[in-house]
Amino acid sequence: MDEESTETCHLTFIDATHCPGSVMVILQGYFGTILHTGDFRFHDSVLENSLIRNLTFDMVYLDNTYCHPKFDFPSKV
Repeated sequence: MDEESTETCHLTFIDATHCPGSVMVILQGYFGTILHTGDFRFHDSVLENSLIRNLTFDMVYLDNTYCHPKFDFPSKV
């Protein structure tokens, strides 16, 4: 992230269980550990993912655009 490579960041992309190719991003670095969900669909498998389950997040950026009960989407399964 800087010219001397003293401050770096590690990115991990995990399935967002939304549409093919959608991902959530885990950012880890000198600033802490952050989860950015982007556009995702919650499923229990997200909590079972060892990449998430074994981390403590300092910040979570949650996309909740369609979180209102009026948006009743059909089940993915």
